[in-house]
Amino acid sequence: MQRDKISRFWDKYIIKLMHYNVPEQYRRWYVKRVEAYIKAHPELPLKHHTEEILTKYLNDLGRNERFQVWQFKQSIEALRILFIDMIHTPWAEKFPWRDYVDAATELPITHATIARDDKPLIEEPIKRHQSTSAASTKTTLFDNVYQQYPNHIDNLIAQVRVRHYSIRTEQAYVGWLARFISFHSMRDPATLDSHAAAEFLQYLVVKRGVSGSAQDQALNAIVFFYKHVIEKPLGKISNITRSKKPKRLPVVLSREEVRLFFSAIDNITHRTMAELLYGCGLRLMECVRLRVFDLDFDYQNIMVRNAKGSKDRVVHLPKKLSAEIAIVSVI
Repeated sequence: MQRDKISRFWDKYIIKLMHYNVPEQYRRWYVKRVEAYIKAHPELPLKHHTEEILTKYLNDLGRNERFQVWQFKQSIEALRILFIDMIHTPWAEKFPWRDYVDAATELPITHATIARDDKPLIEEPIKRHQSTSAASTKTTLFDNVYQQYPNHIDNLIAQVRVRHYSIRTEQAYVGWLARFISFHSMRDPATLDSHAAAEFLQYLVVKRGVSGSAQDQALNAIVFFYKHVIEKPLGKISNITRSKKPKRLPVVLSREEVRLFFSAIDNITHRTMAELLYGCGLRLMECVRLRVFDLDFDYQNIMVRNAKGSKDRVVHLPKKLSAEIAIVSVI
């Protein structure tokens, strides 16, 4: 009798998998994921499981280094179907399934949140940028420049990193150097001078219409390259048209508009991050990189480590956010 009941349960579960268009060759793996979860809680009927029990199970599963990303995602989907479509658990509809899937996604090593972590400055020459799109087979401007001047690019990155500049600055400097070389018909930048730099900066404003900040960034990248990579400072760059930024009045939200903005963000993690950016003056990557031990609830402070200029700083933590942060840190 008990065996028949179990058999009907799995037959019904497989029908649900078919409803979700799970390929036949993967269905047995979904069953294995659910079986593993049930075996982890042998004394507790599924209808009595709580959100906290599932959260703990998924967190423990995610810490298993032998468990690959695709296996973790498969477990999440298998359990989602179990609790929503089979057990009809009330809390399952609001459980953050999508957040767990997103958290399981592997980031590329060039992603700003993990770039350089525990990596040597230059392990090997930079390879072609990889992309999953069909357009990735096309040769990019960076590819052309790197193929011809790999040492210039590698040395520029090395000099940026030893000075602990941000990953965004590194990417911008490499991009501007590639454009500079391409503008001068792929000539070796070691043979160019300040007049060539002035010509490029003039072109950016007159022909491309870039903003003043973009022109300044291009200038900084070129000056940095010649000073620290070529070790031949350009000197004064004159006779260039400076891009002028028009004066604009800032748009300031009222208190009620700010409250409405935050209330429209349903995901508690995303809302807390937005409130930290707004209330603490954190930069985006500073907020993304925050860890639990950076928070000091006794002194109501946040320690921002390795901030701009590779310096640590302390910002005030509003009491209103303490409760939300405590919840997010557990999730």
